[in-house]
Amino acid sequence: MRSAPVSSIKSNDMTPEIGLEVTPGGDLNPPLAPFRERLSWALYDFANTVFSMNIATLYFAAWLVADLGHSNTVYAIVNGIASALVVVSIPVFGAISDATQRRKPWVVGFTLLACGSTVVMAVLGQTGLPLIGEGVKAGLSSPLIRPGVALFGVLAAFTIANYTYQGAQPFYNAMMSELAPVPNRVLSRSVASSPDCRTRWTYS
Repeated sequence: MRSAPVSSIKSNDMTPEIGLEVTPGGDLNPPLAPFRERLSWALYDFANTVFSMNIATLYFAAWLVADLGHSNTVYAIVNGIASALVVVSIPVFGAISDATQRRKPWVVGFTLLACGSTVVMAVLGQTGLPLIGEGVKAGLSSPLIRPGVALFGVLAAFTIANYTYQGAQPFYNAMMSELAPVPNRVLSRSVASSPDCRTRWTYS
């Protein structure tokens, strides 16, 4: 590996230029990030998995369709709106991030919006929509908010939460290469019986 100066990567304007190793293939080869930073990203990835399972894919759709009795079309529409917003806006935000060399504020901002929207979904669902499940007796709960208003608010909050969850991913993924040097990255391939194969990077 050879060392090359990288003038565009600075922690602030007062920091002098630093040298980063560059692989023969042209990839930056940063030093191993501190344990605290690597642990933070592992916990963030774990939280992303929980959100993806509970909100973005499995349980929210089951609650909306199976418990509340709405059609799959309603879920598909709000999910499509979130995805369309990602397609339209994230390339622009990514270009701004590349120009300013700042990614963490985007991750933090999108994540806080996703968390806030998820809380709104919980509050509106608890106070405005009928309680469904084992141990819930009919007639004991009186919604504080009209069900129609609460449902609209839940769907709007879900759209924002899903959009901001997806929106944080490109910035999060772009920062992953700064966690470990190239020799610490293990390339694992899983090849199925079909011609397709998937490549996954893991860190050791």
